[in-house]
Amino acid sequence: MESTPSALAGALPSLLEKVLSAGHKIVLRCENEKRIQQLNDALWTYSATSFLPHNLIEQGKMCETPIALTTATENPNSANILITVSGANAQDMEKYDRVLDIFEGSDIQRNSARKRWSEYKKQGAELAYFANESGKWVKKG
Repeated sequence: MESTPSALAGALPSLLEKVLSAGHKIVLRCENEKRIQQLNDALWTYSATSFLPHNLIEQGKMCETPIALTTATENPNSANILITVSGANAQDMEKYDRVLDIFEGSDIQRNSARKRWSEYKKQGAELAYFANESGKWVKKG
């Protein structure tokens, strides 16, 4: 059974809030529609006192909200930040000011992230690694 791990659902809203508070727009790209729906549900229910303006985007559809959830390689809200979840496609990363590659802590996800890191490094990307520790993002390398 595939599910959104509570660590991801718990960590993602604080990251999104931080990025939005800096005045950025975000494309949150997932690997499949099921994951989009899981994260959509998590964003609606993570806090009773806060709201993250977001929208589910179908391919080719424009978006006015600051956070667009999609599986497609498009930028429907003219975002400058791309956040990929669990290995979603980041082949268009040069179109964004910054790309955040978020993954769960399973061995499969970590190994896949290490491969992506190596590939990004070969492409000459400037890389930094952060870990979520008790709800705070801490730079590790």
